Amino acid sequence: MACVHGGWERTAPDERGPRHGGHAGHVADPSAGTMTTGAGARGLPGGRRGGGPRGRPAHDVRPASLSMIGGFRLLSGAASVDLPMSAQRLVAFLALRGRPLTRLHVACMLWTDLPEPRAFASLRSALWRLQRLGLTVVEATSTHLAIHPAVEVDVRDVSAFAQGVLEGRGLGDLEGIDRLCASGEVLPDWYDDWILIERERFRERRLHALEALCGSLVRIRDFARAVEAGLAAVAQDPLRESAHRAVMLTHLAESNVVAARRQYELYRRLIGDECGLEPSDEMRRLIGGATGGRGARAREPGAGARSAEVTLR
Repeated sequence: MACVHGGWERTAPDERGPRHGGHAGHVADPSAGTMTTGAGARGLPGGRRGGGPRGRPAHDVRPASLSMIGGFRLLSGAASVDLPMSAQRLVAFLALRGRPLTRLHVACMLWTDLPEPRAFASLRSALWRLQRLGLTVVEATSTHLAIHPAVEVDVRDVSAFAQGVLEGRGLGDLEGIDRLCASGEVLPDWYDDWILIERERFRERRLHALEALCGSLVRIRDFARAVEAGLAAVAQDPLRESAHRAVMLTHLAESNVVAARRQYELYRRLIGDECGLEPSDEMRRLIGGATGGRGARAREPGAGARSAEVTLR
């Protein structure tokens, strides 16, 4: 009997792909034992306690950092750690979920079309490969798995900063701003369904945060970083009108009416060529108000800035 998790399915070319949905009538892997990878065998769902793998004390286990923005990379200190694809998918799945998950759920999401005993065997094999590294990567009990809290995860950090921006915080964190602007897609070369969902979630949060950051930086007259944030949003989604509008408002707030007009024309060409559409009435009113009407000469210096500042409030 295959390890079925219901719903729709996609199979990656080199690994078994996941299905989504409910699951019932199964029990935890009976042969999982109490093997651990960076944690002890007790307390994961409730207390997250334990030592290192195979009894190794926790302080002897090397810390790790995980990068998934732009591609998978696991680091131990400054050294890159090579993992087989099965172990990479396990680590990425646990890191993106960010909470303890049952072995059953993990096995059936990562090795869905295998019979259940073989899915559990594949899971144990991936855990064993991680355990041999001696890294603090995964907490594993006989029933649950989780990414170890000591692992630094770039997606988690950038997402937290983006959420802070959306809540009106983070303007003083220049390193965080630069990291948000420089971030890209999560695991862009992976095509599992669960990756597509997590990638889109991160993408939307980052885009909204970049647009909000752009407006906040304009209000404190940090126009250089505001333009950078707006253009980062445009680069992520060139057909996103709100991203182009954020850049236009930044240019207008700085009285750069010609630059705002240039950004408008860029968007108009893109949306026309790709989708056969025109900019919205809001976009046309914005550029028309700054230039005295479509195709008309610009207003006196400062008029565009006053219009943009009103809009940004």
